[in-house]
Amino acid sequence: MLAAVDCLKPLSREELEEFAKGHPDAYFQPGELLSTPWEEDERLLILKKGRIQIYRIWQGRKQVLSQVEHGTALATHRLHGSYVEAMEPVIVLSLAKGAALRLIERHPEMAWWLIEGLTKRMRRCDEKLADLALKKTPTRLANLVLQLVEDEGVATPEGYRIPTRYTHDELGTMIGARRVAVTRALGELKGEEVVKVKGRLLYVTDLEALKCLAEAG
Repeated sequence: MLAAVDCLKPLSREELEEFAKGHPDAYFQPGELLSTPWEEDERLLILKKGRIQIYRIWQGRKQVLSQVEHGTALATHRLHGSYVEAMEPVIVLSLAKGAALRLIERHPEMAWWLIEGLTKRMRRCDEKLADLALKKTPTRLANLVLQLVEDEGVATPEGYRIPTRYTHDELGTMIGARRVAVTRALGELKGEEVVKVKGRLLYVTDLEALKCLAEAG
């Protein structure tokens, strides 16, 4: 699992084994919080298994900032003001700031991988803010579905299947829209025959058409 974490790629197998022995795993079930807005300690969270979401509460509503899958490391000081919640069974390794800095001193390449991951998440946040300000709900939903295809899509004869069962409420928190607006937007995408729902799972049946809808204003 540790070998799949981007920032730990500079470590050899022997170093990874030693690292794992010295840092026990923590386990979280769906809905449990890994971090809260009022925590002040600075740690490096290494996500070994599962998926988490980072969100804030704004005007009494949950607003998802990003979702992160296994193989990622997060610095908690970048998460101040946010909640980090497990979306599925999660295994995480928590590294105190001092230990993380010592590890980076021994393997400076780690810093580059951490910057790469941070840059990717910041770019997605910028794109989401632009969507919220400039784009209508169907376009924002199309962009989100494209992102989900990129992150977790599975190619099938029926199209790209998104294996996670997202409710309309959950999709709404991810694009800043209410449930009724998501339901209406999803109906439009289904009417365009670019997505379909089967067994409560979302399938993208026409990826190119979805990309065109995602680029619309």
